[in-house]
Amino acid sequence: AAIGQAVTGAERLAVLGFGFDPGNVELLFSNPVQSNTELLLTLHGMAPAAQAATLRQLKRKTGIDDERLISVTSRCFEAIRDYTLLLES
Repeated sequence: AAIGQAVTGAERLAVLGFGFDPGNVELLFSNPVQSNTELLLTLHGMAPAAQAATLRQLKRKTGIDDERLISVTSRCFEAIRDYTLLLES
């Protein structure tokens, strides 16, 4: 419940090193997110078809559009390094 409330109220979310299993996605995004929420996620090691399916699932589940969804295939530490300005803003 606490995780869902934190996700719902967040302006910006970074989902790093997450498996994106449908059950885990349901747990993390069980409540709707704000309409202005930005989402950064890492998809390191995922096949292109799995990446596409994951992005479709997240867009459907959260309502986040392409402009507010940043997906990268880099490792977690690289994503943090490369998106520090976004994460700190």
